[in-house]
Amino acid sequence: ELARAKDRAHILEGLKKALSHLDAIIKTIKASKSPTEAKEALNFQISMTIYAAVSAILIFVVIGFVLLGVICLVSVILTILAAVKASNGERYTYPLTIRLIK
Repeated sequence: ELARAKDRAHILEGLKKALSHLDAIIKTIKASKSPTEAKEALNFQISMTIYAAVSAILIFVVIGFVLLGVICLVSVILTILAAVKASNGERYTYPLTIRLIK
């Protein structure tokens, strides 16, 4: 059990590292040409990270493998759709997004 926990410790270390850069990320968003779209994209990525973390936990119940794959695929597809919309000058609102940053 302890060996399993140690094997998964890198997940928490990665989250800690990402959170340590949060101030720089927020500063970049505020300096962005389109802060609304930057906030939307950041909220989407945070949401996908939360969903992936929950799926990783659910791997013990086997369904996590499927959910993790679906989440990764959805994340890539929606990011590409958003990039296409942005390149056309349109605003894109991501579905499935928890809006943590207002």
